[in-house]
This record gives sequence, structure tokens and C-alpha cells, in this order.
Amino acid sequence: RAGSSEVRCDQSGQSAESCLTALEQYLGARSATASSSSWTAQRLASEQTLQLRQQGDEWEVLIPQPIDRVWAELNHYLSLDFTQEGQRNLLATSADDYEFLVEYMTETERGRNPLQIVFSPDVRRMSQQIRLALEPNGDQTVLRAINASERSFSADDQRELLERVSGYLR
Repeated sequence: RAGSSEVRCDQSGQSAESCLTALEQYLGARSATASSSSWTAQRLASEQTLQLRQQGDEWEVLIPQPIDRVWAELNHYLSLDFTQEGQRNLLATSADDYEFLVEYMTETERGRNPLQIVFSPDVRRMSQQIRLALEPNGDQTVLRAINASERSFSADDQRELLERVSGYLR
């Protein structure tokens, strides 16, 4: 096949299993190191930084990377970190739409005191569903957090979540 390689480890005409295992481990380690450091290398090579900015009542993050690259990085980090049910959880992804659906408990909700909880329609602390949407903007990407639930999602809540998520890319 085009683009493929074949490696053999032979010793006296016999396949050397330990050689193949060692080679596989070496190549796997190099690949993992290259993958994890590629975003860092790109960031260090560029003077551009992420910009958290307010557009009217909404917050957004301008990321100086193409949308496919940002999608891959956020998909990786959200899959690793958004795994705490009831606090922050990755519910769904859509690579075609460049969107993530997350369940997230905002700082506003986490910080409610017992009196606020008793006198509110919600008698317990609750997370809510939020869409994280990526949009291409030339050779840059815009990240937005969009309320996908019935619950209140203030500009401060939006900024908090965007700061957390964009922090994976810094």
C-alpha cells in the first residue's frame, strides 16, 4: 500500500519477537510525545495569543489556529477532563458541526448558599447543558458557549466556562 512501511526483525532467519516489541514501544512513545507537544510547539512558535472578548452581551474566544486543529485539541481535552457527572461532563460531539454538548455546573450555581436554594424554583444545585460551538474565521477559530437548557446562563457564567475550556489551549 502507498504510504505504508514494513519492518522486520530477524535473527538467524527467525522472527525476533522482543525486537518487534521494543520497536513498537519506541515508535508509540515517539508518536505520543510528538502529538502532545505539537500544539505547544505551535504556540511557542507564534506570537499570537487567544483573545477572550465581549461582543454585546455575549463572550467568545478568538483562537489563532484553524478550526480542524482546534476541534482536535478540544475534543482530546474535553474527553479527558469533562468526565465528572453532575459537575462537568462531555455528553456529545459533532465533528461535522464543530460542536460539543457538555453538562456543566457554573460557579454561580456551585456558589449558591442554602437560603438561595430554598427560595428558588430549583431546590438543589444543578448542572445544565451548554453547546460549545466552533466557527471558522479565516485562519482563526471562534469559540462560543451557547445555553442549551432551560436554566439561566449569564454572561459571567459564559465567560467562566470559556475561560476554563480555552485554558486547555494556552
